Amino acid sequence: MFGCRHCSKKVIEKLKNAPLISHPFLVVTRTCSCHNTQKSVITVQVSYDEYPGYPGARFFRCEPLWAKLTPEACSKNVATKAAIQCARCPIGKLHVLECAPQLPKKRDRNGHPYRGVEPARRCTRCSNVTFRLLGGMICVSCYNRQRELRIGANAKGGPPRLAATQLHRAVCLVDFKGDVLLLELDYCSGRDEAERIIELRWPGALLVDYEVQPAMVGTQCR
Repeated sequence: MFGCRHCSKKVIEKLKNAPLISHPFLVVTRTCSCHNTQKSVITVQVSYDEYPGYPGARFFRCEPLWAKLTPEACSKNVATKAAIQCARCPIGKLHVLECAPQLPKKRDRNGHPYRGVEPARRCTRCSNVTFRLLGGMICVSCYNRQRELRIGANAKGGPPRLAATQLHRAVCLVDFKGDVLLLELDYCSGRDEAERIIELRWPGALLVDYEVQPAMVGTQCR
């Protein structure tokens, strides 16, 4: 918003040593030395006030929202996109630069900070990309078909014909760094899925032998 349209170079200066009440100005200087554009100054006037019941807190009048806000609340509205008016508000962007380091990190009920959004991963059975994998292996749709076979009925109460034709029990012989491991999969769609599961559990391992057995229907399995 502030800056040369060619390089969008931004230089932001804030007047210091200003009184807490009725803060005079926030000055934004827009320059572009690399393209020799004309220097211009945009002055955004923000008046801050104090209220008796809130010692040490500064409030300003937000015209787009018709509200009295603190710089911290304004910064949070811009960061969380609380309103469409906050998306391109120049005053909000300045408050973000001023207050963003002071915003507390969101934490869960155990006091741990929230992790970022995890990247999408591929289902080992159907190869669809999704953000949610049950057990870190299969997507929700594949899990529902597997559950139908495990309980012996689909959502309508009938026999799970589709899952019965796709899934079976598999016994895999795995070579992991010279050690021979035995992997039993209660429900598996084929050798490709078994190789993906082995790669996730033991990176670098090789599938030596793959044996197919009938799947268990209507039996609860771990």
